[in-house]
Amino acid sequence: MGRVVGSGRDTTSSPHTATRHWHSTNGLKEQGITVNYERQPTAGAMRRRASRLEMRRQGGAPSSLLGASTAAAASSHAGTRTNIRIVAAPPPPPLVPPFRHQQQPASLHSNKGGRLEGRAEGLERARTSVDEKKNDCACLTCVKRLAGEVDIKWADSQAKSHIRQCLEGDKTHPFWTMKPGELYDTNKPFFHQYKYTNFQTNLNALKKSIRTNTEQVEFDEQAFKVESNTFTRGTHTSQGNPYYDTSDARVSLVKDVADSGVVDMYRNTPRLLRATKPEYQCFKPDVFTKHFNREIRRKKEAAGWQHRRNLQGSKNHLQRLNDELEK
Repeated sequence: MGRVVGSGRDTTSSPHTATRHWHSTNGLKEQGITVNYERQPTAGAMRRRASRLEMRRQGGAPSSLLGASTAAAASSHAGTRTNIRIVAAPPPPPLVPPFRHQQQPASLHSNKGGRLEGRAEGLERARTSVDEKKNDCACLTCVKRLAGEVDIKWADSQAKSHIRQCLEGDKTHPFWTMKPGELYDTNKPFFHQYKYTNFQTNLNALKKSIRTNTEQVEFDEQAFKVESNTFTRGTHTSQGNPYYDTSDARVSLVKDVADSGVVDMYRNTPRLLRATKPEYQCFKPDVFTKHFNREIRRKKEAAGWQHRRNLQGSKNHLQRLNDELEK
């Protein structure tokens, strides 16, 4: 509540006209002072009200009060007054420490830039200390790297291939739980070719990639199992022949084609080969002939593809040797 700093009284025919006092006190608003109006009846109005109540109880009205009650009824606002109370604004609440989500005073923000700069300097010192600690290694690989003699990209490096071979397909390998600093020192010829901070970043990215691929493969395998169980394949095709990829005839035919004597004997008469085993006779003669010729082509093509693969591998090996000699 505020403190009363002044008062006044206005007896009018209507309390609404008391608002004229606001015009005279309008300047108080800028000072935090308000003006309250309280309507109160005068003493005469109170006596006339008591007389009306007495008339209602007695069932009539004395002649001496009849004129007064009639005059009071003529003006409903007659005999009223308005008390004016000028109240000063309450004192402001005391300052309390602001919460974290509230805006801080300007004085508290004065050192914000300094604190941020100090934090950035602390992080930079921590990184520098880690780098200096790892750079203290005096191995031959680190010496070459610091001298600029080693510059191998991580994407095609042996270090990445080594870590990938260890992590793929083995969720319990120690590399998964080993700290980057410990893993960095397990194979210095491979891992010390890179700065420690770069090695740590590349290691985390590689682990994330392997983990994502593993989860995708597991999801695909589970989806394939559900799909296979939902839409099962029968034992025979619509032409009445067994499915060749899952039949016993495929295993026997691969063995027979691997024997050059059998191929030479039945090259032009595969139907005679069909009559030698019951699993061959499950296929129609023309279908068995197609499978026989296909297995022969696969045997020849495998040798050709192997030779081409060997040539490409030798070229890649020579290219790597030349790159290492140039470095």
